Amino acid sequence: MATDKPDEVMAGYLLKGGKMLAKSCKVCGYPLFEYKGEIQCVICPLEESGEPFTEPEPVPVPRPPVQPLAPATARPRDQVISELEEAVIHLCERI
Repeated sequence: MATDKPDEVMAGYLLKGGKMLAKSCKVCGYPLFEYKGEIQCVICPLEESGEPFTEPEPVPVPRPPVQPLAPATARPRDQVISELEEAVIHLCERI
């Protein structure tokens, strides 16, 4: 049980009928529990055992392969300039 994370240990006590109190342990800072009529810290005994908590290894998230972007359609520069001129003229006529 010393390899369990503190959250899992506390959840286990809640499932067994323990009550998490608003007070925290002065030693480790985790919430105190009332379990079987006793108020106790459920984390300090685990830390005193000297075995460190093991953190789970992160699971790599597969990423989709990167798709190359399609090249933009290249318009001749003169065509772009003429379309811009037409748009400016059209907007000026609306004023």
